[in-house]
Amino acid sequence: MRGNDYTFALAKVSDSSNPLGPQEACYFGCGAQIVTQSSNRGDMTRLTLMDNAAPVLTSSGFLQAGQTYFLNHLGMEESEGGNGIGCIQVLGGNRIAHYPRKHAICSKANVAICGFWGQQSIPTQPSPRAYTTSSPATSSKFPAPRIDTTSTAVTTATRTTVSPPRITSTSVSPPRTTTTTPRARRSRSTRNPLPVTTSRAPATTTITTTKKNPPPPPPPPSSPSPAATTESATTSIQEILPEIETISNLSPFIDEKLPAQQPPTADILHQFNVDGRNYHVVIKNGNSLAQANQSCQKSQTNMGGVTSAGYQAVAQNLQHVVDTTGNKLIIGSWNGDNYSLRGNNCLILQVNNGIYPGSCAEATAVLCQS
Repeated sequence: MRGNDYTFALAKVSDSSNPLGPQEACYFGCGAQIVTQSSNRGDMTRLTLMDNAAPVLTSSGFLQAGQTYFLNHLGMEESEGGNGIGCIQVLGGNRIAHYPRKHAICSKANVAICGFWGQQSIPTQPSPRAYTTSSPATSSKFPAPRIDTTSTAVTTATRTTVSPPRITSTSVSPPRTTTTTPRARRSRSTRNPLPVTTSRAPATTTITTTKKNPPPPPPPPSSPSPAATTESATTSIQEILPEIETISNLSPFIDEKLPAQQPPTADILHQFNVDGRNYHVVIKNGNSLAQANQSCQKSQTNMGGVTSAGYQAVAQNLQHVVDTTGNKLIIGSWNGDNYSLRGNNCLILQVNNGIYPGSCAEATAVLCQS
């Protein structure tokens, strides 16, 4: 592959009816992403590994003729998979046929093609401890390990491999208080000590006050004569008129003392919390990645990131705005990776169908996170 280092692996998908079954098979079984094939060969080689590697995988026998495999599609014709998870069938003569996931051919697939860029090692079996925490105050939300990986792998460059980082979910335990009851979903129960109440006798304070007679009121002013009152009032009015004209000229300075108008905030269609992340859904203002980010900045937030652990909860919450926004939203990252997209290319979350890089114009809303 012109010196580029690729590694591929096959992961068994135990539950093909699960919308995220192929992605989870690669993520939990291999610590990798499911591979992507697009209609534009070579444009994004690190993202669409299958574009250039498909002929090698079929000719080498890594992908068996007559077998069906799950993979991700990007920019394909709708009849050939469109955008999102689909499948391929290996035909004779090293040919490959592409299908959308709803096609009958894909119902026969139970293996996903996983890919690496760079040097990584493939675990022989997923370890349950790889994605659980030992903190007693939290419980793992990852599904039980149900993915088997094959021992077959193809590497396009011979290099020393190093083990990938362990996949863990970390969360910060809330401060312990004597009046907080433990959460129902903890993996291991922790018993808080009973609150201690100390009874104290109320303090008695004696206050001694000395009453003093108030001073006598001042004598009433003497009433001036009517003539003097009229003359004084006329003089006061004449003296006040210039003052009124002077104050009217100061109106620009008075206006500056008014509180500054706050900038308008973005219209938030829906907001929710998943695993300690506060999410907001807002309408996007344009068809570029930068404009999508500006839509979140109006509400003083950033573009939201989604993980495999929280995807189901996020997708369930987004059902509340599907009627308004459609089933496609722009997100900032998937498992911490933004795929270095730019311009009019965005990471699209399609409710109940997965996450894929596509055109920003496909979505009408943005998922923000504070």
